[in-house]
Amino acid sequence: MKIFVVTEPGDDDRVNINAIAEGIRAEAAKKRYELVFLMREELEPGNIDIVYGGIDKRILIILGTSIVWIEETLRLIENQDIHAVLVNNTPMETADNISVVHNNHTLATKAMLEYLVGNGRGRLALFGVSRSSHADILKEDMMRSVLGIAHVYYRDVSVSECYCGFAKDADRYNGIICTNDIVAAYLMKRLLDAGCRIPEDYAVVSFGDSVLAEMMSPSLTTVRLNYSEMGRQAVLLYVSLFRNPDNVSVVTSINCDIVERESTRGIAVDRGVRLPEAHKYNGKKRSGSFIDDPDIRRIMRIEDALAGCKEIDLEILRGLIGKRRMAELSDELFISESTLKYRIKQLLLRFGCGSRQELAETLGEYVRQ
Repeated sequence: MKIFVVTEPGDDDRVNINAIAEGIRAEAAKKRYELVFLMREELEPGNIDIVYGGIDKRILIILGTSIVWIEETLRLIENQDIHAVLVNNTPMETADNISVVHNNHTLATKAMLEYLVGNGRGRLALFGVSRSSHADILKEDMMRSVLGIAHVYYRDVSVSECYCGFAKDADRYNGIICTNDIVAAYLMKRLLDAGCRIPEDYAVVSFGDSVLAEMMSPSLTTVRLNYSEMGRQAVLLYVSLFRNPDNVSVVTSINCDIVERESTRGIAVDRGVRLPEAHKYNGKKRSGSFIDDPDIRRIMRIEDALAGCKEIDLEILRGLIGKRRMAELSDELFISESTLKYRIKQLLLRFGCGSRQELAETLGEYVRQ
């Protein structure tokens, strides 16, 4: 059986997209299905018969995050008798030829709001919203629905400009919801560099449960989004739709859990808190690419490299940040010094660093010992 997939090129959220794609690959390999990854240009009218050959029931997994790209892809196939399985997103309008596999960002945001407000952190800001991200818009809509207002800081030009807008109003808030872990890593570094305390001054939460979220200091409370499970469910849904003689539309929601860490642990309860008047920072209206932002790109490279590390490599990195001696570190990890040197050499290549000192300094901005 062939599974057809089209992926947004140069996707803003590459780490998560890669995790979904790995989930798709793992499930397809387990069931011995053949994966066919397509370019969107191959879906142009006149090409479909060639792409799908003699397959009568045509299904396509669509994997992306940009609202514009997804809507353009759906318009391209809407009159070509193709059933779309939309992963990691939800269409603006429902249709009988669209099924969905997504993390339930709406319920996850509601749970996060209840968690913060219930612990006395009701003066909340939503930081790092991209107007081109459907997931971010869902978070903003839920915040308005639950609180009646939303204090939103948009990442339309750069995350640094977003922070400048927030910094002008920082004393309004005692809690910050970040749209993803990469944005949160940047915000927390800026807050800590400014002498703020986390969570005493600001409880900070996010979405993603990345490797970086666990290794940061303080570690980051975040919503665990199971991207690999989304990929697995996309394949299962694809097969179910293919075998079903009827044309049905299905929505599969992956539940999300809050992982509590140091960025909120022990936050003081203040039940009498009152929310301030609604305020929205409106910067320039264009929405730039996430990875075009140099600050974000640097953090994304770190997270991408960390995500591919084994546990022993993470321990080695902590040791390098802590300036441990090679002999001491090899003894603690129960490996020889030659093995340790080899693994460090591989880590230098992975992180694009020329020396152990450069590697320690690069990670030391965000990763604790």
